[in-house]
Amino acid sequence: ENKICRDFMRNACNRGNACRFRHPDNEETRLISDDSNPKEIIFCHDFQNNICKRNDCRFIHCTREDENTYKITGLLPKSLTSSLASEKKPPICLDFNKGFCKRGDRCKYRHI
Repeated sequence: ENKICRDFMRNACNRGNACRFRHPDNEETRLISDDSNPKEIIFCHDFQNNICKRNDCRFIHCTREDENTYKITGLLPKSLTSSLASEKKPPICLDFNKGFCKRGDRCKYRHI
């Protein structure tokens, strides 16, 4: 009954504790993502609405049609697959490697 925040699952929720939807922990998020989309492709809905202002957006910029085609067929246009292949992962979080990252799940760096 306590629905999961869709924005949180897209790494786009900025409501924090004021959000009325549930923010799952890292393990639950991984399980949900693995079950629903094993390729972990996240589309930028801000881009689709012409409002993405992120210089280094980590979500896929494509049309709604491209996203819908992917959801139905599992295939992306060649122009997107080539850009995905060259996509870089974010750097490793130095704070996390030292033992504690105060940003937690909101950290833009990788926790490994």
